[in-house]
Amino acid sequence: MDDALDSEKCTAALRELLAEREIARLHARYAHLCDSGYPADEIADLFVEQGLWQSDPGGRVFRGRDQIRDHFSTASAGYPWALHVNALLHIDVSPDGLSARGAWYLLMPCVDATVAAPTAAWLAGRYDNTFVKTDAGWRYEHLHIRFGLMSPHSADWAQERHALAGTAARTEEIG
Repeated sequence: MDDALDSEKCTAALRELLAEREIARLHARYAHLCDSGYPADEIADLFVEQGLWQSDPGGRVFRGRDQIRDHFSTASAGYPWALHVNALLHIDVSPDGLSARGAWYLLMPCVDATVAAPTAAWLAGRYDNTFVKTDAGWRYEHLHIRFGLMSPHSADWAQERHALAGTAARTEEIG
């Protein structure tokens, strides 16, 4: 009987590890696509049909694959070059293995073309995401990036944080 329990525990642990790995690969794919010119169709396919992409501060929200696709179809005009460096991932898979929450920190050197003259810039923040397992694999249900830093590369970001005071990325535990 103990062997059966141990086998069940091992199977459950393996399923959880595989889910965590697949979710981490999904998020890595998202970053890679963003850094490869923001191919809108491919990025939209990483979300469930009614998925949500959200960015704070600023409150930009895109609901459903069509809105997400529309958003990313013009993203390279605002950020023609970006490098999404993600670190310190934390993933919690639900007991039934069908949903999960995940958090990553983002450090993103980029070219910001949303200003009068394109400039080198730094963005940093935290992703707080929810995922669901579908027949096609894991997909984003809600991708939420909370920026705590948006600063020109040449600036002292302690002085020029583009009115983000009080909006630093959350640091509380998820789960």
